Amino acid sequence: MESKKDFVTNADRLFAKAIDSCRALGLTINRADPEMRRILADSGPSLLSYGEKVEILVFPKQEGGSTVLVIAHPKVWFNITSNPQGVAEAILSRLEDEQR
Repeated sequence: MESKKDFVTNADRLFAKAIDSCRALGLTINRADPEMRRILADSGPSLLSYGEKVEILVFPKQEGGSTVLVIAHPKVWFNITSNPQGVAEAILSRLEDEQR
């Protein structure tokens, strides 16, 4: 599942805010590459789910601002209770709230 959103915030600043958003949502950051502006994170297991894997990419836009792409999927293919779309929407929503 992929979600993409444009922001007016500079890519480097938005990358730092994306890391903060992941932590605030309880995601574990496995890797954060500031040069590529790429974050690999995952949610831990819960009572009914094995969790989700999340990749966040922040791209600068030529005219200013940034685009954030969030790719989320279940940790295991048979995890029917996983909610990758909800995780992606929560990340983008937090980033949008930080912009205000």
